[in-house]
Amino acid sequence: MKKLLGALTAATAVWASCVGGEPAQTERGIVASEIRKAVKDVSRIEFEARDRAVLYSADGKVIGSARYSSPFAEAARGFRGPVPVLVIFTNKGTVRTVRPLPNQEDARFWRKLLAAALFDSWSGFPVREAAQLEVDAVTSATYSSRGAIGSTGKLIEEEALSNGK
Repeated sequence: MKKLLGALTAATAVWASCVGGEPAQTERGIVASEIRKAVKDVSRIEFEARDRAVLYSADGKVIGSARYSSPFAEAARGFRGPVPVLVIFTNKGTVRTVRPLPNQEDARFWRKLLAAALFDSWSGFPVREAAQLEVDAVTSATYSSRGAIGSTGKLIEEEALSNGK
């Protein structure tokens, strides 16, 4: 599945460049798709900045926000490169969920992170508390874990600083 996602991402990037699209549009498409999978009642997604989006319900009310780690991915590297993630927040200032975005990590090690539920470590915590969490790396997938933890932590810190929650 990881290879399929990688191939799909690459094909989309090539297509976007051929039709005059920007890489950010491709990235935003992937992020929007992941948001819609995680938040069933989202009706509209409004991208505010390069790394942030606001989520709206069908009646136009804000139901949360999201940050994705592309601006920070280089600083949070796994064994094979950046480990980007998507962090979705409720409108009450808690972490709703963390979802991995396409990456180049080895599938065997990545499955260990998923099986250990690493990405659930922050869910349900208020943003300020989540920013202070010390999440342990998954044994036998240390590099991938550190990349995912670093990327997630940076996004949560940014959210805490920008929203004061």
